[in-house]
Amino acid sequence: EWGLQIFGKDDREEERYLEAVGVLLQASSALRPKTRLSPLSKLAFNKSILEGLWRCVQQQRSILALTVFADLFSHYLVALSDQDFVRLHCNSTATHGPPGASTVKASDLVTCYGTVLHEVYWTKPVVSSEIEMDNLRGRLILSGTKLWNSLYERWNRLVKSSFCEEDAWWFPHLTTKEGDKAVVPARERDYAMNEDEDISDDDDDEEDDD
Repeated sequence: EWGLQIFGKDDREEERYLEAVGVLLQASSALRPKTRLSPLSKLAFNKSILEGLWRCVQQQRSILALTVFADLFSHYLVALSDQDFVRLHCNSTATHGPPGASTVKASDLVTCYGTVLHEVYWTKPVVSSEIEMDNLRGRLILSGTKLWNSLYERWNRLVKSSFCEEDAWWFPHLTTKEGDKAVVPARERDYAMNEDEDISDDDDDEEDDD
């Protein structure tokens, strides 16, 4: 109830509210959504809270707001049927949509978090030392990826009610300045090294045959 009263009234109070919720949500930051119910479900299934948080994300684009919203909306999506998802989150506007339609639109989420994830994975990548629950960038890459994956899985199921074009899921040309420190390039480097070893082994086998 406190959150409903402060949204849109005082920026400092909004920030304090986000910080408080962010601390409570630290344990829920993970790559896979949790189906287990908790007291935080009251936040995730409160339409006004979710829409207020989404307004904060759109207005501030702060790491804290992005992380808190991603955690709560991911939790909410676990229990939401495909039919209700389409009805509530896939219409162009809430005012012209069906009763109860939300201002949180799936296509907007894909656009917003696609930009955010491109940054934390590639242009300003999160490094391994930042993957900590008390590190905002570390939590953002976990929470944002969890929401992104949930939306992508939903998009794959909703063939007849697609809420965005396929190219909305594509990232631009991927380059990074972090080199060996970046989380993803390190994983890809290991994969490339394994491929090189396999190729080398094949070449040695061919030479032995000769």
